[in-house]
Amino acid sequence: MLFAADYLIQQSCGGTLRLFTTKDERFKNEAFIAEAKEVYTALINSHISDPKQRLKVFDKNSVYLPTRKIGKNNPKEEEIKADNAARQEWNRTADMALITGISEKTILVIKQTQIHEKSQPVYP
Repeated sequence: MLFAADYLIQQSCGGTLRLFTTKDERFKNEAFIAEAKEVYTALINSHISDPKQRLKVFDKNSVYLPTRKIGKNNPKEEEIKADNAARQEWNRTADMALITGISEKTILVIKQTQIHEKSQPVYP
């Protein structure tokens, strides 16, 4: 309630109140996000003594597709579950391909052509 009272006082005195500043584009930069993930993962891992329990940052260039976490009361929960099921199916297929001796490079080419290029939106 203190903040509301402060806001009313500033408004009655003619002062302007600006709660948010303009967005800083460097925080949306892919390189910054990747670095932040690495730093926070290392920080979390520094508190975990068991090496099996340590976290890893997902490699975008691997043959696998990441699954998404479903937040509490997410209205798109069913869509995310269906998407995760398809991703898990791809990951199982990639595992089988690696076990049978297909090279990782070949699987990455298939992943690029069959998944990434087909999922890109087409703009007129």
